[in-house]
Amino acid sequence: MLSKFNLANTVLVGMSQAVSVRPDRCGRMCHKNYECTLCETNCPMQAIMIGAVGTNINVNWDKCSYCGICVNICPTGVYGVREISYSSFLDTYLQKLTDKGRIKLSCKENLKQNKNEESVTGGNIRSAAEKPHDKEDSALLECMGILGMPDILYLYLYGAKEIYLDFPKCVECQNRYGREIFEDELDELIKLAEYFENLKDVQITRTNSEIKIIFPKQFEKKIVSITEENAVKRAQQVTRRGIFDILRQNATDTALRSASLLTPQEIPSRTLFNDKKEVPVKRKIFLNSIIGLGKLLKEEISVGSYFFSMRIDSEKCTFCKVCTRFCLTGALSVSEDGKQILFTAAYCVSCGMCKISCYQKYIKTDKTVYLKDFFSETVKVTTGLP
Repeated sequence: MLSKFNLANTVLVGMSQAVSVRPDRCGRMCHKNYECTLCETNCPMQAIMIGAVGTNINVNWDKCSYCGICVNICPTGVYGVREISYSSFLDTYLQKLTDKGRIKLSCKENLKQNKNEESVTGGNIRSAAEKPHDKEDSALLECMGILGMPDILYLYLYGAKEIYLDFPKCVECQNRYGREIFEDELDELIKLAEYFENLKDVQITRTNSEIKIIFPKQFEKKIVSITEENAVKRAQQVTRRGIFDILRQNATDTALRSASLLTPQEIPSRTLFNDKKEVPVKRKIFLNSIIGLGKLLKEEISVGSYFFSMRIDSEKCTFCKVCTRFCLTGALSVSEDGKQILFTAAYCVSCGMCKISCYQKYIKTDKTVYLKDFFSETVKVTTGLP
């Protein structure tokens, strides 16, 4: 049994590792008027319950299916992949990238269906010509709901030219929102393609059972900087079947239930206000990715799911600095001389905390983002102080 602990603390099949929880990054833990319910309403198992300000986020680990939807859906990075960085989590899937830049993603529900079909048809489901992306050669996800546009861009910029996603059972799966959430992320990718040269001719094909993404340019395959021994283990763990089922089967055991696999990280009984600002990891991956997308085709983009901008009425601002204190990602800060509020558009996730915390309502959202300013370090907001 203890050997399962060691295995659980590395990368398993998709999101089979536990989800970490950071209540200090949640706006509802910081402000009574913050009304975000994304994690609660999108959790397919209804396993998440947000407490009052200064309390905690309660996760029912008996219900949690580790689909990773909360990791993808939370803009401020409350939820994450435990025991490993998120980029390392994505690097695990890059282990399955072929020399031609093809990567195939599937889920364990799909494998169950594949086994049933093989038992009926003798395994001769389709010819190799009809099905070049065999399920047997797929990297496994617990649910496609963990994938967002930043993840797709990451895989692309590190060598993936063709990404196949094989998920025919999404409608029947307990993680029923997974495909719908990923479809929304694909729509964002299509919008982004209008603005960057290397995405201009991206091709996305969708059917009931499959999604195919083909990029116009192939980047050099990423060489993951891990030891040979760990590389072998991680490559095996991506495609290893049944690990998650074994862990779930043993979840009733008291020792496993108290292990790090099925419990959130240690947090105080009351969540303290977080003065240390941190950009969510998915946001960092997105920012690093768009830098590599080539020449800009347009300079202005409407605000949306990934590009945001705001302004402060400098004539009325009293410079109380409350907005900088409540900003969860550090997008708003005070200049070193103390005379300006600095806004870094790249760090903004449009959580709305600044607008809620400004009791005078002097903060407004812009309708357009100027991409050249977005890539600059900071945009200075003069407050009208002498």
